[in-house]
Amino acid sequence: KVNPVSREFVIHEPEWKSMLPAAIEMEKRAGRPATVVEQDALKDPMKIVAGYVASRLCIRSTYDTIENERQRVLVLPQIQGIRDRAVAEMIEEYAARRLQRIFRGFQGRAQMNRMVFRKNEMDQQAAALKRMRKRMAERRQFRALCACVVQARFKGILWRRRLARMQGASLIIQTVYRGYATRVKLREEQRKKLEGAKVDIVYRRGKVVSGVHLFLSVKRCGLSFKFIGRSEEHMDTFLGFVYKEQVLVVLAAHNKWCKEEKQKVKDREKKMQEDMYQGFDFNTESEEKRKIRMMQDFMGDEKGLKNEDKFKEVKAWQYEKILNVLLDRLALVDPIQACSHDLQKLEGKRVLICDPVLGAGAGGHGILQFAGQKRVLNDQRRAIQ
Repeated sequence: KVNPVSREFVIHEPEWKSMLPAAIEMEKRAGRPATVVEQDALKDPMKIVAGYVASRLCIRSTYDTIENERQRVLVLPQIQGIRDRAVAEMIEEYAARRLQRIFRGFQGRAQMNRMVFRKNEMDQQAAALKRMRKRMAERRQFRALCACVVQARFKGILWRRRLARMQGASLIIQTVYRGYATRVKLREEQRKKLEGAKVDIVYRRGKVVSGVHLFLSVKRCGLSFKFIGRSEEHMDTFLGFVYKEQVLVVLAAHNKWCKEEKQKVKDREKKMQEDMYQGFDFNTESEEKRKIRMMQDFMGDEKGLKNEDKFKEVKAWQYEKILNVLLDRLALVDPIQACSHDLQKLEGKRVLICDPVLGAGAGGHGILQFAGQKRVLNDQRRAIQ
């Protein structure tokens, strides 16, 4: 089957522009003046190229593989050669690219296969190494357990022997120490009978007493205290004695005050809680609100514990707390005039006292200061009469 000749031959602009010099040269060889040919080329170059193409067109027979038939087409050998070379180059480039794609795909698949193989090998080696390490760890653990059992038995034997020696030595040490402690106690009892109780300096620092800056020293002998205050401003030394009976009275007053304050705090907290939850129905509260209320009560209990520590009673053997109670109630007042000049010199112009009722606020004029009192005593009235 052969189709008729195709009468269409398309020439693109770059192609006919490339043939324009050859067409001009052909017109000149045909006998036309060169100037006329050049003017026509400037005015209508496609006309000159059309004549050149018409003189060189030919018919070529080709086979169409798609339609499965032979065809005859118009071709221009000069342009068709260029087109055939371009098609050949395209086919060659396509074939090269396809070969490269196929080869690179093969290389990629081969590399992937190698990577998968190496990964599988590494996984197998890691699993084998893990199993080997596990067996070695179990072996080491078993050996360590056996060593621990042996060491425990041997150390038990050694420790029982050492414990037996220590028990014998402890009996000797206890005997020696108890004898020494008894002898020290006997010597202390003898010293107390001869010299009296031991005197300790329990306080030595600056303190403001009744508005006067003093360097205060406190000595304790049992439950009796001696206060020595030195004033650089007055260039004098003030003394004060608080004996055991007075200390017990001050402690009783302090403990009574602590109980009263503690009861006041409890009553105040109880009243605040009643005011807070007045008219509140605990049966209808949610779980979350109940937890919040319990947490608030817990925090309030902690605050109450702090207040209880603040108002805690002081016992007779708590010497540091007793000293703090006495220092809080220490005052500097005028003395009662002594019956002799020697005793007056020992007491000084003012004395330190610790009153259980007035406390640090004790002060005022002495009972023997007559000037400015605006009163007349009974003996003075009798003397005047």
